[in-house]
Amino acid sequence: MNSAPSRSLINLLLESGVPSNEEAAQLATNLNGGSWVGQVLDSGKVDEQRFLGAIGNFFRVPVVSLDAKKIDRATLSILPSRFVFQHHILPIEVKENSVVLATYDLFNSIGRQLAAQLLKQPAEWVLVPRAHVRGAARHRDRHRIERRRSRSLRREIRKSDHSRGDFRARDRYSR
Repeated sequence: MNSAPSRSLINLLLESGVPSNEEAAQLATNLNGGSWVGQVLDSGKVDEQRFLGAIGNFFRVPVVSLDAKKIDRATLSILPSRFVFQHHILPIEVKENSVVLATYDLFNSIGRQLAAQLLKQPAEWVLVPRAHVRGAARHRDRHRIERRRSRSLRREIRKSDHSRGDFRARDRYSR
């Protein structure tokens, strides 16, 4: 059963570049169980920057640009990797009394509630383009994988040294 879309959603879509009320109403009600924001962006009928700007104005949340390389690794690891990939919510800054979380989907209420439960501090929200959230999440995961690879490489080197008997010479000199 489809209910009538709210006027606020239709206005938000019209501000984002949807040409008519009818198309906006169709986009607002055409949900297939996934992320509404994701579906709207995938439709190609809105300009992402205008859409994020309209959402930001509606919720009074700033829209920012994100550089994954400038985010501290410790900050990125505040939320579990699986959570970041599933809900597209990324911690980008730890402040004295809050954590700044970036997303492109403020309508993801379940993800926002879970993030609030996982954090030890209140959350401040910012909107970023979808590609920035996904890129930063991949960047974070890349570092985790590299650390895992370097640990396994060190283990392999130790095993090969041990199997060749090199450990005896090292043990002799360390005593």
